[in-house]
Amino acid sequence: MTGSEPIRAVVDTKLFVSGLLNPKGAPGSLLGMLRSGRFQLVISLQQRVELGDVFSRDRLFRKYGIGREDRDNLLALVDALAEFVAEGRSLPLRVRDPKDVMILQSAVDSAADYLVTEDDDLLDLASDHRLGALKIVTVRAFLRGLGTSKHSARMLEWGGRMGRLPTLTRDVLAPEGQAVWDRIAAVRDGVRGPYEVLIRVPALADRVRALEDYFRFDAALSDAERELIILATGRELGARFAWGVHEPRARQVGTRPEAIKAVRDDSPLDGLTPRERLLVEMVRALLRERALSDNLYARALDDLGERQLVEVVALIGHYSLIGLLLNGFAVPPREGSPGF
Repeated sequence: MTGSEPIRAVVDTKLFVSGLLNPKGAPGSLLGMLRSGRFQLVISLQQRVELGDVFSRDRLFRKYGIGREDRDNLLALVDALAEFVAEGRSLPLRVRDPKDVMILQSAVDSAADYLVTEDDDLLDLASDHRLGALKIVTVRAFLRGLGTSKHSARMLEWGGRMGRLPTLTRDVLAPEGQAVWDRIAAVRDGVRGPYEVLIRVPALADRVRALEDYFRFDAALSDAERELIILATGRELGARFAWGVHEPRARQVGTRPEAIKAVRDDSPLDGLTPRERLLVEMVRALLRERALSDNLYARALDDLGERQLVEVVALIGHYSLIGLLLNGFAVPPREGSPGF
């Protein structure tokens, strides 16, 4: 492909719907890029039929105030701008969800450059060599690529997760690795973020998991205190994935919004409770000064006791490891997650 040739992309049907329902979000921006000719939409006849069927469901759109005219206009835009392809080639691999076959088939049949989707099952195929040059990416990754001067933007080269390592799936691991995968996923939302990196060394991933599980289930620290320490550590390290996961969790377990805001804004701690202030000061001291002053140590020991003091310092160290993994391997925050 030369630099003057347009980027050819298949777009998941769900993103057309999301773009209409949320025009200010990333899918809405994607439709704006389509209208302005920033990429060449590729669509199969089968997907076009599906899109028309979805857009005919008045009940789905009525509650969001999306009228028939808006839907018809988008279909007309697709018809005017899209490159239509007919299915014919067989898929070179099996797809976990049968509903995903059509969209992946469209991308393979058309030899598209990109398949843009938010479907986790499809994104998990991003690193499969059997797909050749096809890149499976999220909306945000695709938009960032369109905003760069070169078609081979680094963020897009890194694939659907935008990280430096290709995504692994459970089935490529040895049985011992699959057992570790299952232990990680048992109490988490899949194998994501730092564990996408660590799972390449299953024995190491298992030990990190065990330490994290201690803090979640066996530590003397309260859930709200634990999450405040994690947020403060993630903030100091600039670990945006960790912040995006843990800010909602902190609010859920009762971490005070005032404390979250002070940490997010890296602001003075005057409005915090004495306990909150102590915990955040410990994080900042250890990560900025690499030590606790005698005064701060004495305050911490008096307020926390030996066990919780050890737990706080160990938790800061643990999430420093997590933050360095996220930053070192360029693991991006989840789309739509809160940040700083």
